Amino acid sequence: METADILAQLERDYGTFPQEALAAACAQRDAITPQLLRVLEDSIERAAELAAEDSETPWMAHFHALFLLAQFREPRAYPLAVRFARLPTDDLWDLAGELVVEGLPRLLASVYDGDLGPIQALVEDEAADDFARGAGLEAIVVLVTTGRLPRSVAIAYFAHLFRGGLPRQAGYPWDCLADAVVDLNPLELLEDLRQAYEAGLCDPLTSWEEAEDEAGRPLAETLRDTLERGAGLIDDACFELRLWDEFRHGDGTDDDLDDEDGVDDEDETAETGAPAGPWQDDDEPGVPYVRDEPKVGRNAPCPCGSGMKYKKCCGAAD
Repeated sequence: METADILAQLERDYGTFPQEALAAACAQRDAITPQLLRVLEDSIERAAELAAEDSETPWMAHFHALFLLAQFREPRAYPLAVRFARLPTDDLWDLAGELVVEGLPRLLASVYDGDLGPIQALVEDEAADDFARGAGLEAIVVLVTTGRLPRSVAIAYFAHLFRGGLPRQAGYPWDCLADAVVDLNPLELLEDLRQAYEAGLCDPLTSWEEAEDEAGRPLAETLRDTLERGAGLIDDACFELRLWDEFRHGDGTDDDLDDEDGVDDEDETAETGAPAGPWQDDDEPGVPYVRDEPKVGRNAPCPCGSGMKYKKCCGAAD
């Protein structure tokens, strides 16, 4: 299959999974990589235009490019992926949807070029989408658990955030900071974490008691468990994209978006406060979530019955 044909098949969602085109792209890595970089940059430049499209074949070129470049460990995609994450909230969620919460951390970590600065800029950018900023923090966790970043560097950066790097205003970035610290074992930052809890800056998935318990565990066990919960790199773009395709289409129609728990994704969006994605009909961010049930433990099985840990399932955007 020629490069132009591959790109044409990956450009939009034509209703069928582009298995052949993805396989051909992987087989022609060297030839297709510059084109995928161009596609990603073009998608970022045209983000507002593409997000405003009302098409029966939604734009998917950026989606496919991100995953392929992540599998290729292409460092030239790193600044582009960060630029994508820093798009205005409406454009970002129209083009990426739940990918911002579920996939962006691993994508960023997979194309990381050794310079933590761009991710730090994302995390500290108050104009960026809060969920994307949280994805930057999760990406740091992935970098550590996969051996791409020394834990000491991450801990030093988290200390900077606790001690003035993040404005002391409660919000999702603080929630993600608390969880990221616990994911890497909070021993050195336990006092900073305690002060953040007491100041009401964070409402993470991790209770204070769980954070204290984690600090007493061997570091190697903490990192191993975090990696096993899904904090790994993108190794198989085709497999990952098929999962997203099944999520997008459900039983094959764009109208049936119910999860296995019987709750419509649109309703779940309203509960979590995350803006709607390209497979949802809402044009506005949902209302803030008010917890009316006991918090589920971060390592407990998800109540939805998926078999996954709560942190990596329904709790990912909580």
